[in-house]
Amino acid sequence: MNVALIQLNPIIGDIEGNEKLILDAISRCHTRSDLLVFTELVLIGYPPRDLLNRKNFIDANLEARNRIVEATKNIKSAIAFGYVERNIFDGGKTLYNAVCIAQKGKIIQQRYKTLLPTYDVFHEHRYFEPGKSEEIQPALIEVGEKIIPIGFVICEESWNDKEYWKTHEYPFDPVQIMVQRGAKAIININGSPFRIQKSQEGEYE
Repeated sequence: MNVALIQLNPIIGDIEGNEKLILDAISRCHTRSDLLVFTELVLIGYPPRDLLNRKNFIDANLEARNRIVEATKNIKSAIAFGYVERNIFDGGKTLYNAVCIAQKGKIIQQRYKTLLPTYDVFHEHRYFEPGKSEEIQPALIEVGEKIIPIGFVICEESWNDKEYWKTHEYPFDPVQIMVQRGAKAIININGSPFRIQKSQEGEYE
């Protein structure tokens, strides 16, 4: 399975421009890869903050999502990208931080970030409803004549390994759940803000 990890430079709020970046990348990369992976909230930029309070902004994001899904109709590659989904149920926040996995013009899976950071520069609980742990399932990606279950997690969801982290902020580990439910590989889409020396050892101790 050939996976392309595509790191763009989306602009916060520029849905039209970000959609074009995504579509251009799909056009360039689909002949060489079985799966194209984009980052968390790539369609709207991260962190969008109070732009999420605008109905027309969410509408435009969903319309762009549909066009990106449609762009997979005549290619073999699957794609995964971050966007914002509405919560249609009563109670809780009105939005989800979501990942869309699409192939052959259809949505294979859309799942919602379950672990929402609310510390430092992150304020996701202010805007998003967390997904439910019981809904965590791998996506089934078609590669040639094979179907491969791939677990897609979103940023914070991979930061809860009991053997690595000294403290645990959350009651469950989405990566562990994905593996238990049959995922053959785990892919994390991440949209953390950039800063110098971010990869230095001891940063999160």
